[in-house]
Amino acid sequence: MSVTRGKDFKLYRNTDDPYDNSPSWSLVTNVRDLTRNVEKALADASTRAASVRQQVSTMIDVSIDFQMVYDGGSDVTAFEDAFWESTDIELAFLDGLISVSGAKGLRGMFQVSKFTVNEALEDVGLVDVTVVPAYYPTNVARRVSSNGSTLVDA
Repeated sequence: MSVTRGKDFKLYRNTDDPYDNSPSWSLVTNVRDLTRNVEKALADASTRAASVRQQVSTMIDVSIDFQMVYDGGSDVTAFEDAFWESTDIELAFLDGLISVSGAKGLRGMFQVSKFTVNEALEDVGLVDVTVVPAYYPTNVARRVSSNGSTLVDA
């Protein structure tokens, strides 16, 4: 069993029309640390017949936090524009390259909910970005895997 190093995870941005039959996935290389936060919301289903709390999962909360070097490149600009213009951006977060069959992760339309520029005196300019699933009924955030050339729903 092999491990996946943090630097081998990939973030892709669709630079073409969202969720069409031929997305143009561009690898976003200007990413430092990235965290996929995936958590289930729970509803209390406890009854008097049980002495332990019983719960049922309802919705899944997803948010992704990452950091980019503020270099003025097209990827930083795309996230900054999406934040200020409140536009959606199609992203894929994978555990490997799209060109590798079996790479898996999340794909969907996202809103940029945070775009914080850090201006530390003794560091390069960094941007903290948070994205959350956007309201886009035909392209909800979902699990996907790669067949070696395209992403398919898992």
